[in-house]
Amino acid sequence: MAGKGLYAVLGIEEGADLPTIKRAYRRLVFSVHPDVGATPDPGRFHEINEAYEILTDQERRRFGTRAEAEPTYRRQMVVAPATLRAIETCII
Repeated sequence: MAGKGLYAVLGIEEGADLPTIKRAYRRLVFSVHPDVGATPDPGRFHEINEAYEILTDQERRRFGTRAEAEPTYRRQMVVAPATLRAIETCII
């Protein structure tokens, strides 16, 4: 989302409730939809959809807003040493 907050993409205040998020999404997505929008903008359409998907899913919402607040916060993948060796032998 390149520096924009999820709530800012939808033009709502942080911590908005689900009905407010849905209203903002429907208002924005209709105006930029590539097929029916008055001003089609596929990039903005994708950005709005992504923000809506994250904010309406409680698990992703918690992770998404935390990642915005702490840019260094990342999910780390833990790989067993045996798996790493298997990957290395396939690559070599």
